[in-house]
Amino acid sequence: MEENIAELEIAIQNKSGPLKLAHTRLEIRSQRPNNELVRDPVQYGLTEEAAQINMSIQSLQDMVTESNHCLKSLTRNQLTLEEDIRLKERSLYVDRDLCMGLRSQLNN
Repeated sequence: MEENIAELEIAIQNKSGPLKLAHTRLEIRSQRPNNELVRDPVQYGLTEEAAQINMSIQSLQDMVTESNHCLKSLTRNQLTLEEDIRLKERSLYVDRDLCMGLRSQLNN
C-alpha cells in the first residue's frame, strides 16, 4: 500500500509539468501583441487539455487519499491483531506454565 501511495504521488508530480506547459501556452496565446483574442480550435484544445490534466490530477489525489485511509485501516487492524496475539500468548503461558503446575500438584 505504501508503494502504491508513493507511485501515485510520483504520477501526480509527473502531471504537473504538462499542466504547467498547457497553462503557459494559454497565457502566451492570451498575451500576443497585435492579435485579437480569438476562441479558435487551438484555444479550445488547450483549454480542454488543461481541464483533462486537472481532472487526472484530482483523480490521482483522490486515489492517494483513499489509499492513505486504507493504509491507516490496515495499520489499525495489524495493531489489533498483534494485541490479540499477545493476549493469547499470555493466556497460553498462564494455562501451560502456571495452571499445569497446580494441576500436576493436585494429581499427585
